[in-house]
Formats: sequence, structure tokens, C-alpha cells
Amino acid sequence: MVLRLIILSLLCSFTLSAAPKSGRSMYLKLAQKYYLKKNYRKSVIVLRKKFNIRKTRKTPTSVIQLLALNYLKLKKYNRASKYFHIVIKRRYRKKHLRILRSLNLGSIDKIKIPPKLLRIYYHLGQIYYQIFTKTRSIPYYRASEKYFKICEEKEHLDDNASEYMEALSSIKALIDKKEFQSEWFLSAGMMNWQEKLELKSSTSGKKTKLLSNAKAICLGGGYRYANAYHGFEVASCAFSGSANVSANNTATYSQNGVAVTGFILDSGYMLKPTSENVSFTLSLPLFYRDGDFEQPDNYSILGKGQLSAGVQIKARYEFSMADLIFSMGNLGATNIYMLQTAYTF
Repeated sequence: MVLRLIILSLLCSFTLSAAPKSGRSMYLKLAQKYYLKKNYRKSVIVLRKKFNIRKTRKTPTSVIQLLALNYLKLKKYNRASKYFHIVIKRRYRKKHLRILRSLNLGSIDKIKIPPKLLRIYYHLGQIYYQIFTKTRSIPYYRASEKYFKICEEKEHLDDNASEYMEALSSIKALIDKKEFQSEWFLSAGMMNWQEKLELKSSTSGKKTKLLSNAKAICLGGGYRYANAYHGFEVASCAFSGSANVSANNTATYSQNGVAVTGFILDSGYMLKPTSENVSFTLSLPLFYRDGDFEQPDNYSILGKGQLSAGVQIKARYEFSMADLIFSMGNLGATNIYMLQTAYTF
């Protein structure tokens, strides 16, 4: 009932002050009656019969106002916005500009806003809210938030305005989560790997299996393109460390502290199934290792320099200062384990 009285007051306040002539005032009053009876389409039809609603220069402001309200109810939001802004331009132009400037500066406390203008602001907030929910266009989000903020600060339907603003923030948060972002990161950590080599006799051709256990420091970085749910990652690091190599019978062959260097390059699909701070990446790594292995006389080590590929799984935990990454992969004859920290920028 209160809302109905407010609308009736708003309609009457504009009724013929912009002076449609008496012959046309009957049509305006009839259109207002249709509006109050919620027959918005009929209200627009009546207005079209007597007023030029396309070329609005000579159209009375009272008609423009009623058209805006009708189109709002008919969910033709762009048209409603157009007509509300015409009313603002005609009746409140200077006041409107002053309000927006003050709002941008941080406060509208000292500005007195007419109740009729506050009602228009509230309707514009509704209009841009509806357009934003359909288009997900950020300019409409900002416009809706702006007008509801004015209403909230001036305590005009402020509870409703606050609810709209909370809904806007929730939708915006969901949009932000779906938006893909580019991130670069630097990484540092330790890696361990175990691989199989062979010692071949140059005289008999006999091969002896060797097992190498190595550890190294790995420094690198990478690039991620992802949202809050999934994405893609490319990473690489160069390593330097040492390996212990031996045959089953250490008397046959054994060497400790072998210098090993190389790099690992991987790319893969990243998924965040339960939390934005936890991700799992399935990647395809390329691993190259070169070792300074000693070769006994008449023997050669197969795989002294080795390039291999396979599958790797990463678990990444994102903290406020840095990330913790654990990786494990199988590359044929090589198994790799890595523990790294990463800094994203």
C-alpha cells in the first residue's frame, strides 16, 4: 500500500506541470490509470496515440516519466533507462552532476537530494542490476552499485538497496572466479630421482644393469593461465646435483657423488576441485639429464646423457606469501619426486 502511494505521488507530481494541453491531459490521466491497474502495455499504447515518444524534445516530462515506469515494469530496461535519464537531464541536471562528483570524491553527506530524484536513482539501480545479471557486463554492475549506494547513504529504501548491493557483490564474485588470469611464477626446490642405466662391455657386448639415485637443487619458473576452477600451466627448471650409481654387485661397478645437471620442462592441465588454494596438475614432462659418470676400461655407460618423457602429477598449495608444490612423475626408466616453493607475480 505504501509503495502504491509513492508511485501515485510520483505520477501526480509530474502530471501536467510540463504542460500538455488540456486535450492531451485526458490521455495522460488515462495512461496513469492503466499503469496503476498494472496494465503497462495499454498505458504505453495510450501515450503513443497522443504523444511523440520517439522524438522526445517536445514530449512533456510527465509523459517521459510515465513511459520510463511502464518500460521498467515491462522489463524493457534499456528504454526505461533512456527515459529516466531524460527526466534527470531536464529537471535535475546540475544537482545530478554535483551528486556524482561528490560520490566519486567519497561522500554525499552534505548534499540534499530531492525525494523524487532518489526514487529515480532507485529505479536506475534496479534497471542496471537486471541488465548486469543478464549480460555480466561490468559497466552495468558499476552503474547499479552507484545508484543503490546513493539510496543507501540517503536512507531511501536503504534496506532494499543494501540487499541489491549484496546480490551484486555475490554475482560479481562468481564472475571474477570464472575469469581467466595470467600469472608468472618463480620456483626453487629439491628434486630426487631414480633411474636405470646400463654398463656395456666393449669386448663381449654384455650389459650390466645399473641403478642411479640422484638429488639436486632445481631453480626455474613458469606461467599459468587459469581461473578459480581450472586452467593450464607451463613450467621448467634447471637442476644441478649429484648421483650415486651402482650395480647389484657393487664390486662390478659403484660410483658416488657423480655430478649431474639438466632440466625438466612440463606443461599440463590444472584443476581446482575443492578449493581455490589447492590445485592438481596432470602434465607431460620432458626430462634431460647429463652425468659425469666414470667408465671403466673396455666399458661404456649407456644413458650418460639421457632424454626421457612421461607423465607427472603436481599438487599445489597456495599460501599468502608463497606456494608449496609437490610433484611425482614416471618417465619410463626414471621416477622423479620434487618439492618446491613458488612465488607468483
